[in-house]
Amino acid sequence: MPVLRERVWAWQAIHPVRLGGRLSVVGRAGFWFIAALTCYVWLLFGVYPWWAVVLAVALLGWCGLLLGFAIGHDASHGAVTKVPVIDKIIHLLSFVSIGIDPTLWRIRHIQAHHVFPNVTGGDTDASENPLLRLSPHQKWRPHFRWQALYAPLVYVVVIPYAIVIADWVRLNAEWSRRKKSGWHSQCRLLGAFLIYKVLHFGVFIGLPLMVNRFDILEVVTGYAVLVVSASLLFSAMLVGTHFCEVTVFPCPDSEGRLPSDWAVHNLITSCDWNPGSRLAAFISGGANTHTAHHLFPKLPNSCYRKITPIIRDTAREFGLQYNELSLFEMLRSHFSLLKRLGEKPLTQPESKRFDTVSSL
Repeated sequence: MPVLRERVWAWQAIHPVRLGGRLSVVGRAGFWFIAALTCYVWLLFGVYPWWAVVLAVALLGWCGLLLGFAIGHDASHGAVTKVPVIDKIIHLLSFVSIGIDPTLWRIRHIQAHHVFPNVTGGDTDASENPLLRLSPHQKWRPHFRWQALYAPLVYVVVIPYAIVIADWVRLNAEWSRRKKSGWHSQCRLLGAFLIYKVLHFGVFIGLPLMVNRFDILEVVTGYAVLVVSASLLFSAMLVGTHFCEVTVFPCPDSEGRLPSDWAVHNLITSCDWNPGSRLAAFISGGANTHTAHHLFPKLPNSCYRKITPIIRDTAREFGLQYNELSLFEMLRSHFSLLKRLGEKPLTQPESKRFDTVSSL
């Protein structure tokens, strides 16, 4: 969509991003960092009733996750400072509160999800799994009939599973892939992975135990509340941005080519929620304006709310699909999709391997 690109660049020429837009991202991140640090210190040294502790732990999980949304995500795309080394450091540090290895996450996020959203076999977020059927191109299993009912239980453990299991699986895959690059590349990957995990668990389990105010059961329970609360918020804000009734699930043809070019593909596979809301933009770090992020990932999230009307108007001008719902409508649409995909299809979809993509 060269017309859209030209219009966004024209807007940017009138409203230069530069320092102001990037400072806005840093300011949002600073707010969530201070909020998370306040909760953390409050938990370490205060004496409060159990319900207040549970609430503070949940808030800590939310603030830590939103810190990643506010600046870590942008930094992974090099959209915060435009200085690669600084953006990489920001990306690594901001993910400490989440616990997912930032290097492995960035690889699958940029090289798979951003290139092949909603494509089974190409998008790692849309991969087949034994718990949920997220695409009509995935194999149906009898227990999927009830997936709309048990899905919340799956979303509770999305982040815990990623921290404890999925990261190790991805490490093994990336380790094997880097064999051609030599042992030094593999050692850097493993060393960074172990340091990161030690840092995460040291902050949220080791240090609370060293304070000597908590026993191991209390700390482990608190950590479980932390990651579960973060997982629920993560799922609520993101699960419907691609998997809902208004989005499309393209399938490669026999030669592995998609029916649309890259820009149109990202437009029709994404869904915005409350894109005009300043509050939604502040809380979600631009995740609510998901289409803008997929089309212009190198811009900071402070720009997304402002360029979304340009995207919407241009799409409608060319007769293209632009998806927009409220947060509640998006969640309802997501579970409606789960219910529909849980019904037994007349024919089973064939498994397709993704090889190539149509030219842009």
